[in-house]
Amino acid sequence: MPADTIIVVSLVVAAFGVFAVALAFASATSGR
Repeated sequence: MPADTIIVVSLVVAAFGVFAVALAFASATSGR
């Protein structure tokens, strides 16, 4: 696997993780 692919995959995973955490935080602070 080329290095560029590894970088892109890691960026996508990091972005998805941040989005998931933000979504969970928003739903937790909304009261429900």
